Amino acid sequence: LPSPPPSRGNSAMGSYPKHLDDDDLLGGGKEEKGNVVVSVRVRPDGSDPIPPEWDIDGRGSQLTYSGREGGTYRYDNVFTPDDDNARVYDSCAKRLVRRVMQGYHGTVFAYGMTGTGKTFSMQGTTSSPGVIPLAVTDIFSFIRETPHREFLLRVSYLEIYNERINDLLSPPTQADEIKLREDPKRGVYATPLKEEIVQSPTQLLRVIAKGDLARRVGSTQFNQRSSRSHAVVQIVVESRERLPGVSNDGATMVTAKAGAGGVRVSTLSLIDLAGSERAAENKERRQEGAHINKSLLTLGNVISKLADAKSGKGNVEHLPYRDSKLTRLLQPALSGNSLVSILCTISTAPSNGVAAANGSSLGETLNTLQFAARARNSIVSRAKKADESALLDAGSKALLDRYRMEIQELRAELEKQKAAAIAQDELAALMERAEMDKMAHERHSEQLLEMQLARTALKERIEHLNRLILCSKSSGVNHEGGGHRNSMASSLFQVALGKKERPFSTSTSISSTSSSMLDITVEGDPISASFPSQVRALQADLADKNRYIATLERRLLHARRSSHSRVSLGISCGTPITINGQDIDSLLREKDDEIFALRAMLEDKERMLTALRSSVRTRDLAE
Repeated sequence: LPSPPPSRGNSAMGSYPKHLDDDDLLGGGKEEKGNVVVSVRVRPDGSDPIPPEWDIDGRGSQLTYSGREGGTYRYDNVFTPDDDNARVYDSCAKRLVRRVMQGYHGTVFAYGMTGTGKTFSMQGTTSSPGVIPLAVTDIFSFIRETPHREFLLRVSYLEIYNERINDLLSPPTQADEIKLREDPKRGVYATPLKEEIVQSPTQLLRVIAKGDLARRVGSTQFNQRSSRSHAVVQIVVESRERLPGVSNDGATMVTAKAGAGGVRVSTLSLIDLAGSERAAENKERRQEGAHINKSLLTLGNVISKLADAKSGKGNVEHLPYRDSKLTRLLQPALSGNSLVSILCTISTAPSNGVAAANGSSLGETLNTLQFAARARNSIVSRAKKADESALLDAGSKALLDRYRMEIQELRAELEKQKAAAIAQDELAALMERAEMDKMAHERHSEQLLEMQLARTALKERIEHLNRLILCSKSSGVNHEGGGHRNSMASSLFQVALGKKERPFSTSTSISSTSSSMLDITVEGDPISASFPSQVRALQADLADKNRYIATLERRLLHARRSSHSRVSLGISCGTPITINGQDIDSLLREKDDEIFALRAMLEDKERMLTALRSSVRTRDLAE
């Protein structure tokens, strides 16, 4: 740790000896004055010169008032109006914050009259941050400088307003009343109180800013924006030695018994007290001032009794801590279980707004100096480093342990869920593949059935055309003089069959046959006279068959299109398609060949019909 600044008198009581280590300075049961630091800061106004009756010696850490009821006051630190907030923090709070990070409890609070710069010293501004933001920055700097330990920070923010504790981080409609409880290990604490876990300086400052917005402030005759309550920021620091093999994100799993080192818990309390003031004319302000003055008076009484007990004039066991919630909350710090830094703020300018509004400002300033002197001489701190608890059960109060156990349990549960999810995915894939195979088999069965229907339809058409040809031949043979005509028709028929004609549609051929056969009539021939009736009967039969064949052709065309798309789908799925043990490709080729043969037969029959009609027409012409 750095030594004190050169401007500070090392001869002053309470300065930190350089040769003492941490345990010598803050342990061993000795009454070490280095554990309690009392500082006085003159209002950083800068607009008016310091009156001649005041002598402020920053280097000598003393302050002298030569007027009535004057005297010389010596403290651990005295800050002039020219000293900025960074100088104040480095001298009176920086070392305490570092000690808190090492396991000690620490308390910093500002005390003084309204309008003397308490809130400015604790919170500061954007250009000149105060004790609280500088402490936050220092906390995370320490964490970065200590890689062998892991830390967990949680923050709470409360105010004491009219002797009632309010949680500044919870909504104002909170129903539960916050009360003070005492625990042998934790000391005095407020409950129920919301705590937020923070992981960065920005996040921590954002939480504190949220609480500042909810704090009670108001305009008084001494200050335009005056704090009307005591505000307490508590930062709980949990730390432990980083376990071997565990990264910063806790990626390596460890068991509860693997943690040889326990968790060290310490608390930093940063308190901005409301200022003492005279009674106001406004009823609400008068009531607020009464409660503020009562709590500050109780704090002064506790300090006085501590001084009396130290000098042997009083009993330290009967201190009025319970007379005020403020002193009750400060009991661990005032009773010696915590490192303490008290910053008292005063105003020496008689012509400033505070003095003009309050004729007794000089008296309040002297009272503040006397309070600081009594606190410096009476408060004795025997602060010890917090014990490291090795408890790793679910009921441990250390959140770091509880979170570590929860992380382990959640990771184990996550591994189980991942394994179950993989099994479910595999089962779903198998079921989906089985369903696709089933659908493909059904499609192929439908396709085969449609092909069989098409084959049957073509066979029926061929048989029908055969009957027509036989009927026409029979009529030609039985006709009188049929030998000559039959021979002529036969020769023409043979010629027609020998020609290679282009295929034509079934409907066209049948209609042509019907129209041609209507013309096959011979006058005076009784057999020829029967041709019209035969043709009409055949025409009706052919029309029915033609419609049936057209329907079958449409179904065949649809079946072939469906078969191509489904076969393509089966190929894309990568599943071999078989029907009755025969590959679908070979089966389709066979069916195509069979259909081609049937179509060829149909074309032959149609050519025979054409030749027959030509023969009949030629015979008629010859006659």
